[in-house]
Amino acid sequence: MEGQTYTKRLSVDWVNRVKSFARTQYMSLSTVLLGMYVILLNQYSKQEDIIVGMPVMVRPEERFDQLIGYFVNMLPIRSQVSETETFLDFMKKLQITVVNGMDHAPYPFPALVRALNVPRLQASSPVFQAVFFLPKFSANFKLAAALCAV
Repeated sequence: MEGQTYTKRLSVDWVNRVKSFARTQYMSLSTVLLGMYVILLNQYSKQEDIIVGMPVMVRPEERFDQLIGYFVNMLPIRSQVSETETFLDFMKKLQITVVNGMDHAPYPFPALVRALNVPRLQASSPVFQAVFFLPKFSANFKLAAALCAV
C-alpha cells in the first residue's frame, strides 16, 4: 500500500450532513473529516495513538510574502482514540489539537524531525505514515478527501 492514494467521491446528502454537523459544532469541515479519517485508521489498525500528517500552506517569514508559489509544510496531528469517549468529545479534543498545531505551522517539518531525533528509515516517512489532505476548489467544488498511505 506504500505510496498509494485513495479517492472517494462522496454523495451530496452525506456531504451536507457532515457540513451541518461541522456548523452546529463550530468546527471546520476539514477538522471533522480529519476526525473521521483518524477514527477509520483506528478501526483498521487497532492503534489508539495515531499521528496523521496534514499539509498546510504557510509563509515562513514576512520576507517571503512577495514571492509567487506555494509554501507547504507538513503538520503532524496526534490523536488518542478511546473506546470510552464519544465522537463529539474526540472531535472537540481534535479541534484544539489542530488549532494549536496551526500556531506552529511555520516550523519546518525537517527541523522537527531533527529536533525529535527520529530515526530515518527509507521504507517509511518519519513521525507519521498516513496523510490527510482536503483539496479546496472553486465555489462550485465537489468535496473529495484524498487519503494517502505514505
